[in-house]
Amino acid sequence: MRETAIRPRDERGVSDALAFVFTFSLIITGVGLVSTVGVDQLTDLRDREQVNGAERALVGTATTFDDVARRGDPHRKSQLAVTGGTLSLAETELTIQAGGSPRPITIYALEHRLNGDVLRYENGAVLHTYGEHPDSPTLMRHEPAMECTASAALVTAQKFDTDETIHVGAGSDRVHLVEGDDASGIASNVPSGSSVSSTSNEGVVELTARRASAERKIYQTGGGNALTVDVGDTTAPDAWGRYLERTGWTHASGTTYECTADTVVVRSVTIKLGL
Repeated sequence: MRETAIRPRDERGVSDALAFVFTFSLIITGVGLVSTVGVDQLTDLRDREQVNGAERALVGTATTFDDVARRGDPHRKSQLAVTGGTLSLAETELTIQAGGSPRPITIYALEHRLNGDVLRYENGAVLHTYGEHPDSPTLMRHEPAMECTASAALVTAQKFDTDETIHVGAGSDRVHLVEGDDASGIASNVPSGSSVSSTSNEGVVELTARRASAERKIYQTGGGNALTVDVGDTTAPDAWGRYLERTGWTHASGTTYECTADTVVVRSVTIKLGL
């Protein structure tokens, strides 16, 4: 029997065919993996980057508004992107005691909920809660105006106020500020007949902070009286407690912390928010 040899051209043809089949199989497998696993990972990555961007924006807003709360500027403006999230004011409280009875102060927190996380601008601090469960961890991303040394103790109560209600339009990426008596409302749609003060077509809110009032009390204690702060009614008592202990305050009991100093300064600043 006569054998037929495979010529080099035939060998190349077989190799090309095998290479094509192998490459096509890889493409199909890759598409299948992306369809089953990759899409979820890409979605998670996108959501996390949205939250990280929102955190950076809120820290930038806090830094800008520091000029109003700490340095006496009459007003400042800052922008926040709230697309896909909700923005509101949440009622919170800080209790301060210096040279008298404890004084509870309602301060409010500017709250941004996005992709399951909660970002808050409260009493000059920015707090990031990783989840919406009561036990979700919270980290402080921007520090408030508090100080504790042997010579001086300082605490600032930074209160938010507004005559208006923030509404976030669902599905339209439009943000409306509507006049109202309730400072903490969120609605999915703007009520008919309401007076719209400002709108944004890209889900970007331009917030205005105006210095409405300011008060400062100085206590020359001499003997070293204590300034106490109770953070139990803030949005994140544990995060506040860690910050206070890290910056020299002593844990007195429960959610109360104290600082003993020669001079005690208590500042109270009211900031009017608007669009």
